[in-house]
Amino acid sequence: MKLSEETINAVRHISVLDLAMALGDHPKRAGTSYQVYCPNPHHSERTPDTYIKPSKNIWKCFGGGGCGAKGGDAITYYAWREFGGWDPKTHFVDAVIGVANQMGITVMYEDTGKKKNYSSSSPKSSVN
Repeated sequence: MKLSEETINAVRHISVLDLAMALGDHPKRAGTSYQVYCPNPHHSERTPDTYIKPSKNIWKCFGGGGCGAKGGDAITYYAWREFGGWDPKTHFVDAVIGVANQMGITVMYEDTGKKKNYSSSSPKSSVN
């Protein structure tokens, strides 16, 4: 089954700042932004080099560029933090479900239009 557009849109509207706090990160105000340590678990840094900009609902790591975490929305923030990377083909569904679960959003699925092929000549039997 496919994630519903309603679930995906609800997760896309989650505040990166709220998600960071819900995940136990400790954002500190820095002007109009907030500083946090990079969500990439493989990025060792002495000082927080990642900024969350609530007005645009984005984040970006400025820690020398070597960690690979280029920034994005709440979905990419979660993926970097939980999976150590972001590949939309691999992480999108799991990241959407993870953010939804973390933030209390009900995960709904759409019927893909494919019907299961059950034999109409015999009813389903249950095993006793």
